[in-house]
Amino acid sequence: MKNLPALSFVLLMISCGTNPKIEMIGAYQMTSQVLNDGSKDSILDRKQLKIYTDKYFMYGSPNLTDSFANFGIGTYEIKNGKVYEYRFYTAEEGERSDTLVLDIEKTYNGYKQIIERIPIGGKNYKLTEEYASVSTDQKSPLDGAWKQLRKQLTADQMQLPNSFVNAPKTQQSVGVDWDLPSRIVRAVRMPFASREPS
Repeated sequence: MKNLPALSFVLLMISCGTNPKIEMIGAYQMTSQVLNDGSKDSILDRKQLKIYTDKYFMYGSPNLTDSFANFGIGTYEIKNGKVYEYRFYTAEEGERSDTLVLDIEKTYNGYKQIIERIPIGGKNYKLTEEYASVSTDQKSPLDGAWKQLRKQLTADQMQLPNSFVNAPKTQQSVGVDWDLPSRIVRAVRMPFASREPS
C-alpha cells in the first residue's frame, strides 16, 4: 500500500510522455469538408483524393466550376503530433513554397484533419476535413512520387500545353493516379529535387 503513490506517479509519467504514432502512408478519399469563418460553419460539397507516400503527399480534386482539376504536391513530416505539409507545386500557381500544419485525429477507417488558420481571399479560416482510406494492401513498383521528364505522343501527335509535361504525379497502393490523358504512353521516373523540410 505504501508503494501505491510511487507506482501511480510512474504510470502518470509514462502515459504523459507517449503520443500515439501517426502513420499517413496510403490513399484517402475525402468524405466531408467544413469551413469555419469564426462565426459559422459552411459545409462544402467537394470530392478530393489525397495520397501519402513515405515522403510525399499529393491531393487532387475536380474544380467546382469547370471540367478541370486542382492538385498540389509536396513533402511532409510528422513532428510533435502534427503533420507539416510543405507544398512545392500546385496546378493553380505552379511552383510555390508554403507550409500547412495539420492536427490529425485517426478514425476507424481513415483520419480527420484540422487546419486552424488557412488563408482564403485575405482572411483566415478553420478547415476541417474527414478522409476514408481507399488503399489496398497490394504494393506496386509504381508507388511513389514521379516527375515526367519527357513525353511520347501517339500517331495523331496531339499537342499538350508545356505546363502539363512537368506536372508531378503520385501513386500509393491504389489503382488511381492523377495523370494526363491515357494517350501519353511513356514517362521516366525521377525523384523530385524539392525543398526538403528543415
